Amino acid sequence: MKKSQRTSAKGISTPRDAVPANDGLPVSDLEGHIATAAYFRAQERGFEPGQEVDDWLAAEAEIIGRKPASMEA
Repeated sequence: MKKSQRTSAKGISTPRDAVPANDGLPVSDLEGHIATAAYFRAQERGFEPGQEVDDWLAAEAEIIGRKPASMEA
């Protein structure tokens, strides 16, 4: 079974789990942290539908440490 692959800007293919995120976590761990943060954001607003993408982007910005695209000018 093949591991998921990621291609770098230079065209070098590496296993997805071997590519570190900004905080040094493998990408799969980073996505888990983002998903957890997005879940708690949704919970805070009562799981009302229609803002799932906003929850994810805000959580991603929080975890990775950058402003959401909607806040950038």
